Amino acid sequence: PTTSSVTPTTSSVTPTTSTNPYGTSLTYSQYMAAEDGTEVVIEGYIQARRTWYNGAVLYLQDDDGAYFIYNLPCTQTEYNEQLLVGNKIQVKGKKGSWGGEVEILANQSGAEAEWALLSGTKTYDAKSITLSEAEANQNQFVSYTNLIIQDVYEEGRNVYYLVTDGTKSYTFCVETYMESTPKTSTTYTTVAALSKGDIVDVKGYQYIYYTPQLHTTEVTKKSGNAFDKAEGVLTYSEYIAKSDGETVTISGYIDNKQSWWSNKASLYLSDKDGGYFIYNLPCTENEYNTDLVIGNKITVTGYKTSWHGEVEIDGSRSGSEAEWTVDSTIKYIENPVNYTSLLSNKTELLKHNNQKVEFKNLEVVSVTEPTSDNGDIYYVVKYTADDNTEYTYTFCVESYLTDKTTDVYKTVLALSAGDKINVTGYLYAYNDPQLHTLTCTKVA
Repeated sequence: PTTSSVTPTTSSVTPTTSTNPYGTSLTYSQYMAAEDGTEVVIEGYIQARRTWYNGAVLYLQDDDGAYFIYNLPCTQTEYNEQLLVGNKIQVKGKKGSWGGEVEILANQSGAEAEWALLSGTKTYDAKSITLSEAEANQNQFVSYTNLIIQDVYEEGRNVYYLVTDGTKSYTFCVETYMESTPKTSTTYTTVAALSKGDIVDVKGYQYIYYTPQLHTTEVTKKSGNAFDKAEGVLTYSEYIAKSDGETVTISGYIDNKQSWWSNKASLYLSDKDGGYFIYNLPCTENEYNTDLVIGNKITVTGYKTSWHGEVEIDGSRSGSEAEWTVDSTIKYIENPVNYTSLLSNKTELLKHNNQKVEFKNLEVVSVTEPTSDNGDIYYVVKYTADDNTEYTYTFCVESYLTDKTTDVYKTVLALSAGDKINVTGYLYAYNDPQLHTLTCTKVA
């Protein structure tokens, strides 16, 4: 059996010992500080049992932290009668890590772990954290509130769901080998039915697989959708259909703050259907720092216009100055969408104007040195389509947004013709498609 809750399932079996047969156990901080390959002794209360297959895979916890035990040697009888949720055990074994996950590698050949059942039982309530705190709570039973779904997809026997809380964004998983009824469990079917913008509360066991992951035990869908529009607020398609010069009302989540000066802010907003650029939105510096925060949802009424193909709201248009309100406590940030294939079709590409995008495996044609110590950098890239047709674009690192101290400025400046790169940024129009470049990574 596997366990997906913290309900105690304690044993009436007499403990092996009421003391510590392997000596004094390390504290959680001492355990985390120990080198990989070191023999360690830890103790804690079993909070979840992932599986048994000639050994037990367990989550333990104490008052200071949590532990993951991989393939602890035990018989199935011991697993069923002693290694139960709530029971306290002491474990001696080799500490290791894999993909960032800290664990005891209990079945390491020649250094198999030993364990003993101790007196005492305890379970812990889920610890409420944010996604920014995920790495610091490795292997703990945790809960998240008001996460917004960005994507859901089934792959193999699992279902994956991409979530954000407006600070970070991670992909979590419902792993069917942990479920007693694979693909038909309440957790699995709840996640599989979710859509972008749905709001959920989530519980599970935090672990690391290069980035924070979650052994999901419970997902609760809440009412509403993060992208619901209030009465009178245009959808993205309705906004795009409006003519220049019309007053429009739109809403979206602040995805990036381009700049602030002279009581005006320039912002990128996102919703599930597209992106918006707000130019020179009237605001004080205090409002810019405390209200117009990345992740906040705002509603803006202002003058729609375009400039060299760039669709925007001109917030400081004389006689039509924009007005705005913050209208949600739920936060959201968008992930870049891969539109590399659309580089072969400028018309289709520009339908994603002002979205956060990524382009992969582009070839550098040339890089133009800046004309001043901290000037703009122009770089020409080439995309080769499946039919071997080549398309070139001139993108820019805009120094007033990303100056010479930033990683993207330094990386692009150091590029040479023939280098392959991945880039992310905000797509915009300046006659042709252009990119407010945020990151640039050389492809090995």
